[in-house]
Amino acid sequence: MLLASIMLNLFFLSFLGIRYAQNRSPVCIDRRITINGLIASLPREDQKKFAQVLQQDKPRYWDQLLAIGVKRAALDKAVLAPEFALDRVQADFRDWQVSWNDFMTVFGMTLIDATARISPQGRQALIQAFPNHPHCN
Repeated sequence: MLLASIMLNLFFLSFLGIRYAQNRSPVCIDRRITINGLIASLPREDQKKFAQVLQQDKPRYWDQLLAIGVKRAALDKAVLAPEFALDRVQADFRDWQVSWNDFMTVFGMTLIDATARISPQGRQALIQAFPNHPHCN
């Protein structure tokens, strides 16, 4: 579950990156954002609906999620090697990126489906869960 939370956090960080690119304004990345925190930020009637979709679709995205962890571990190992091998790090980075893209291809639809099932107030709460001030604490 911790790995799933980490991977979902990476998804939300990429979301912030997209917002940054679209707005051309600074975006604060709050490392305290977690999937459980996002669920908790939803109105009570939306929490179960949102979490239920994520849980139901877990068999569809779980293998890709695990692959991200494996590829990231390989990248970390390459970066931390006593002799920095640029080609190895670049290859491991590309592999990690591909695993992330594979995951997002599947999980992105799950996230959209989960968001579609919650109220307008819940969708607003999801957006507000991300800090939008460039100097957040």
